[in-house]
Amino acid sequence: MSLKLSKTSESPYDYVSFDGDTSNPIVRSVTIDHSGGTVLSSVLEVFLVATDEGEGDIGGYEEIVITPHTEQEGLTWEVSLDGVSFHASVEPDPMYVTEEHQITPVFVRVEADNSEETPLNTGNFSAVIPVQSKQVPPGL
Repeated sequence: MSLKLSKTSESPYDYVSFDGDTSNPIVRSVTIDHSGGTVLSSVLEVFLVATDEGEGDIGGYEEIVITPHTEQEGLTWEVSLDGVSFHASVEPDPMYVTEEHQITPVFVRVEADNSEETPLNTGNFSAVIPVQSKQVPPGL
């Protein structure tokens, strides 16, 4: 069983980078003109996928927390479960897998400093988006 973010909602899943792997990151483009305030990227829909990979020793995941982060100054990544209300982290409902894969939509965007002093320039920005959870055994 696995719990990962994917860029696609159907198998074969296009899993995003995690655990230090940067080969397939979440990327958003932001236009920065240094005119003041902040600017938002467009929203990207990704999918939290719980799959049964034949291991049989995990029944599902509870206490799921998704918290994107970046070490780049001037950027704040935000996530949402409804595509409307964005937060620093979200806690999706528990996901249990029997024979069907469980899919939960997750929406991400980045807010960027657009002030005259910002070191940022127009470009593509990537985030690390870890998924933390508690594994539960089958049958619970």
